[in-house]
Amino acid sequence: MGKTVALVHATPLAVEPINDAFRELYPDCVVKNILDDSLLIDLQENNGEITAQLRERLAALVKYGEDCGADAVLLTCSSYSPCASDFQDLVSVPFFRADDALLETAIDSGSTVGLIATVPSAVETATIELEALAKARGSNIVVVSSLCEEAFIALKRGDGEAHDLAVVAAVMELVDQVDVIALAQYSIARVISRIPKTVAGKVISSPHAGVQRLKQVLE
Repeated sequence: MGKTVALVHATPLAVEPINDAFRELYPDCVVKNILDDSLLIDLQENNGEITAQLRERLAALVKYGEDCGADAVLLTCSSYSPCASDFQDLVSVPFFRADDALLETAIDSGSTVGLIATVPSAVETATIELEALAKARGSNIVVVSSLCEEAFIALKRGDGEAHDLAVVAAVMELVDQVDVIALAQYSIARVISRIPKTVAGKVISSPHAGVQRLKQVLE
């Protein structure tokens, strides 16, 4: 029987992209989705500040993931990564933050990293995490970020086409300025198939990087 992974979501927009990545890259894995669809909303209403209460709500979901019989737990919301650095202590199975694999891959890919996100908290969080990881590795990087808030608004109202076009446009605007482009949210990974093949090799997504890393650990 295959391994089981619990996915902890703070927004329903992350569910489809990460499940698609599992179907593509790790089809033998059993996936259990755990969602509190108000976590990201409450974080945004709190101007991106992760309160003790929000952290406790998220921690309870991570522990619940292990209780459900998972062999590993993956958090899919990068905006909550800052408060999740010690969540491994909460569970006895491997725990993965949303973008750890993505950030490591980005730094390994060049010194100038493009970063695309559709909510402000994701831009801030990913930039801080990238710079901290690069410093810890003794590397110097330049982060060039692009915030596409209109894309997130479009996706929330169900207009996937407008979302995808906005993100692809951001990719094309950045691609000649950087060595690699990191899509900083799981909800953005849906555009991978729409990026022109001539530049697709420079674009990485959290779901794909995360599933590949998780598969390596579990197998």
